[in-house]
Amino acid sequence: MKIESLLFSPFIYNTEKSKRQDYISCFDYSCKDQFVKSLNINFEGLTKSLGKRAFPDEDSIIAEIEKYPNPNGIVGNLPAEWIEKIPKEERKDKIKNLYASFGQILSDLRIKGQFKKENIEEASNQLNKSLHNAGILTGDQKIVLKKLGPGKFGTAYLLNENFDKDKKYNKYVIKLFHNIQAENHYHGNYIESNRAMYWLKNAGKQTQRARLYFADLKNGFMVSQYIDEFIEKPKKKAFPKLLGIFAFDDNISNKIGEYYVEYGGMGIVNPILTNNKIARRINKMIFYTPENKRTDLWNKLYKDNSNNDDILASLALAITYLPEKEQETCFEKLSQRESNLVKEALAYSMKILPDNSLLKYFEQFSQNITNPVKVALIDHLKRIPANERSDYFKLFAENADNSVKIALIRKLRLLPEKERSGYFKLFAENADISVKQYLNHSLSDIPLDEQLECKALIY
Repeated sequence: MKIESLLFSPFIYNTEKSKRQDYISCFDYSCKDQFVKSLNINFEGLTKSLGKRAFPDEDSIIAEIEKYPNPNGIVGNLPAEWIEKIPKEERKDKIKNLYASFGQILSDLRIKGQFKKENIEEASNQLNKSLHNAGILTGDQKIVLKKLGPGKFGTAYLLNENFDKDKKYNKYVIKLFHNIQAENHYHGNYIESNRAMYWLKNAGKQTQRARLYFADLKNGFMVSQYIDEFIEKPKKKAFPKLLGIFAFDDNISNKIGEYYVEYGGMGIVNPILTNNKIARRINKMIFYTPENKRTDLWNKLYKDNSNNDDILASLALAITYLPEKEQETCFEKLSQRESNLVKEALAYSMKILPDNSLLKYFEQFSQNITNPVKVALIDHLKRIPANERSDYFKLFAENADNSVKIALIRKLRLLPEKERSGYFKLFAENADISVKQYLNHSLSDIPLDEQLECKALIY
């Protein structure tokens, strides 16, 4: 059975590890390690799909949505405290109706004007009615919708359950995006909803990032945990690098206490990790192993799974967590493999190598090269001698797909000035919106007297 089907099939794990269908030598399994459909997380359909990987762009997310017949665009779940208030026998219909009414109300708010006080008050009244119809609010209980502030891609609102003073109340944040499609690789309805689901599924609920409850991709909004200075500290810290992403917007303006409140600005820095659950699992396993035991574990996994390219690629990525004196030996051990996936993973890990070794493997991996390996190698072009970069640039530009073109565009400044506009024009031919966006950002790398001509090619 393929690794992918093993990881995502809905079986209950056998605690006798050698009999488990997804058994990998050296993993520690327990009876608690099982897929369970809980009250809070839905492992079905679009929710599961957007949680298991970080997609590279909006188009790939839209294509994933279109795989599902009659999708309502909802990923995630209502807050557990809302679901608990709905009688079990009525939950299916009432939750479905609540999603639909929330979508209509917030879509109307965007159309009518999401900054106007009277429109926010109207939306607040309609949300109250919907929550009462669902049985989540009763009697004189009500919520208040309050605008927190606008951003470049969306406006945040506080949804406050205004109960009696002696009762517990909860607060939520609604982020209403200005547009359904943002045409941006780091921000907007599709990208941020995907990143939030991916983080929730792979990092967990109680981390240093405000938890997503649900997102409506069709109507363009997210409902998340409200964070203030009084909230208890997160129970664990998760590391974005172990998930193959980097949170570019994790700064003081997006942080309250020990929590980050933004899912925008999360870029993919390692597509193997964002696409492969085995890779994430092994990297976490080695990262959390005491440093003096990591090499033994790495070698054991290598020995027991020497014919499994997924696991070998995972081990290639994990080399960076080994003691420095062991890293190059393990790199060499994997470098003779013919697998393009293993080569790609090693290319991402080349940053740990000294310059002479990096140049050796850079040349080796450039032979009969595939586009994914090109992308990984391009990240190290700065360490290649200046007089050799042009030859590699030319090689990588041949039969390049969009991911390679974008990677090369981001490194245009490493070329001699006289060569830059030629590649700009090459990549501008029949370029789609994503390539044009990166070309636009690279205009400053083009000699001043050629910028106007190049700019005209992408507008």
